[in-house]
Amino acid sequence: MLIIGAQDRIGAMKTPPANLSWFADTFKQAAKQILQAWEDVGLDSPAEQPTVDVLCGAMDQLIDLLRKSEESGPDRLSGDPGAQPPDISEMGDYGLNILEELALMAEDLGIEDQSMAWELLAIALARWIAYHGGELSSISALVNGLAFLANNTEETDALEEIYTVMGDFINATSPATQQQPGDEYDQNPWHLLLLNRGIIATRIMSPRLMDAAYSEIAQLIPEDAGSFFREGMEQMELVDYPPEVRE
Repeated sequence: MLIIGAQDRIGAMKTPPANLSWFADTFKQAAKQILQAWEDVGLDSPAEQPTVDVLCGAMDQLIDLLRKSEESGPDRLSGDPGAQPPDISEMGDYGLNILEELALMAEDLGIEDQSMAWELLAIALARWIAYHGGELSSISALVNGLAFLANNTEETDALEEIYTVMGDFINATSPATQQQPGDEYDQNPWHLLLLNRGIIATRIMSPRLMDAAYSEIAQLIPEDAGSFFREGMEQMELVDYPPEVRE
């Protein structure tokens, strides 16, 4: 998984919206490309695994279901105020898993330039899930996609939007995923979201955003806070941040 600063910037990119029409149109384009590559190569999936066309068809069906849920109104989507709607969470998790499977298949098919498309689609779907009160369980692609966007963005307004989306995902992540232990290769993705949001706040040089992000890092992941703040102070010395930001 990526942490902000790990890549060179290659140009500004926009954060995907929490919009099913955008998601459906963008998925249609990505699906067309991977289906063509799959048909050209003529690869068969193992019997126990779904094929590219089956996964694309499953996503089309899910999009129709999400649209019907959206059209039914907020009461049908969320139930009582404050109640957790398991249907949205389950459908969202199902959709994110489909996108992850397709991303892996695209890699196997040699469509390396499609990897970012699947992560952008995952961000858009996750934003829709979070907006409608669902929980997020599969967030690794979201961490990578948002880090990539931040690494390729310099405009303050765009960075603030990424910061806000990260906050939405932090709040929407399921308790089980929040507590998931990392390993020697990958840090807990929820921890990375918190740290990356702190890095964005530092890049923006906003004391208000830094205070909010840093407070959550200290409160929610104190085991990572010390090293994060040390590295942050070193970066401020190198870049010569204004005094009000350092404080």
